[in-house]
Amino acid sequence: MQHQQPLLDRLWQFSQFIIQAQSVTIIYQKQHREIVTRTILPEAVLFSEYDFYVVAYNAKYQRHLFYRLDRIRHFQTSSQTMTRTRAERFEDGELRQHIHYMTPGKEITLRFKFWGIPEAALDRFPTAKVTARHSDYVVIEAIVFDLGAKIWLLSQGSNVEVIAPAEFVANMKNTLADMAARYH
Repeated sequence: MQHQQPLLDRLWQFSQFIIQAQSVTIIYQKQHREIVTRTILPEAVLFSEYDFYVVAYNAKYQRHLFYRLDRIRHFQTSSQTMTRTRAERFEDGELRQHIHYMTPGKEITLRFKFWGIPEAALDRFPTAKVTARHSDYVVIEAIVFDLGAKIWLLSQGSNVEVIAPAEFVANMKNTLADMAARYH
């Protein structure tokens, strides 16, 4: 691991916070080195893409956010009470069906043409299904979080063409134009 930090004790401590439904105030270093303070209710610890993540409810944003465990610079229990009903409880199995590269974003119903091996896309997106077969490509539909899905789609190069939703198609076109501009 690039961060060179021992994480075993921290994993144990956050596991205990989850079991005890204990809110925690963390000092967190975001991706671009910005330091923020957040009070969170840890609900799960996941390992994905070579890192451990704490999935926690953040009352300020009224949603679950992901915090890379190695980027938590300091933490302490909080007196702030956060309660979640059983219906609001975090479901990591459901999350794993929709998220890619631990990048949340907005949930969308994605449709794309795929010229690669269909199983590769179906394996990447567990909610995916082939909705049409043509002689040289298939049409696939999946419920995904847009940011992580975009990373995978871009990695497929000319084997993919996003066809819906329109807003996501426009976003992909803009990204591809920006990429092409770097080569001028």
